[in-house]
Order: sequence, then C-alpha cells, then structure tokens
Amino acid sequence: MKRAPRIIFRFAAVGFVVGLVLTALAYAPRADDFQSLYLVLFPPSLSYMALEHASVTSVIIVAAVACCFNALYYAIIGGLYLLFSKLLRRGARVNDTSSTPR
Repeated sequence: MKRAPRIIFRFAAVGFVVGLVLTALAYAPRADDFQSLYLVLFPPSLSYMALEHASVTSVIIVAAVACCFNALYYAIIGGLYLLFSKLLRRGARVNDTSSTPR
C-alpha cells in the first residue's frame, strides 16, 4: 500500500473513533460541558439534534452515519495535509537550489 492512502485511511480511522467516543460521551451526564469540543472534533454531531424523541433504532442509524461522515471529514483533512506537505517540501527544494552561490 502506498503512503498516501495509508495516511488518509489513518486519518479516517481516527475520525471514526473520535466520533464513537464523543457519541458515547454525548449520553453521559454533564455532556453539555463539551459543546465546543463537539463542534470542532465532531461536526456531524449537529445531526443529533433530530434525535430528541427518536427510537433506539433511529439513534443507532443516525450515530453510525454521523461517525462515517466524521471519518470522511477527517479523511479530507488528511488529504489536505498530504497535499500541503508535498507542496511545502517542493517549495523548500526550489528555495534550496536558488540560494546556492554562483
């Protein structure tokens, strides 16, 4: 497996696990203390507002979909990380060759 897909998959896996952990914390007492953490680390958790009087099956389906969307969100961040790190490395090489004395 090449380097780029592995890194993107790792970002996605971390995003999925973060979603699962924050979903578990959402149903814990004093979960309101973590609202800003949810918005930054788990943006799809906004879909939980639709679960006010939902059945257990609906909650499980929405939580699974939200965790998958969070994995996609983190995979996009991983792809951007790879893109910008590649561009920064390429830019550093161009600057290194142009600064040599003639």
